[in-house]
Amino acid sequence: NQTLAIGVTSYNGMLYFGINADRDAMSDVDMLPSLLREALDELVEAAQ
Repeated sequence: NQTLAIGVTSYNGMLYFGINADRDAMSDVDMLPSLLREALDELVEAAQ
């Protein structure tokens, strides 16, 4: 069993994320998309 699976694909200059999570095992999974966005924003800022 997997609690969390994240797939990332790049196409035409864009990144696309697919997220599958077991809500019974990760009660705070709703926070994941916003935390992921925050982390990506930090990476972009560091790269500039």
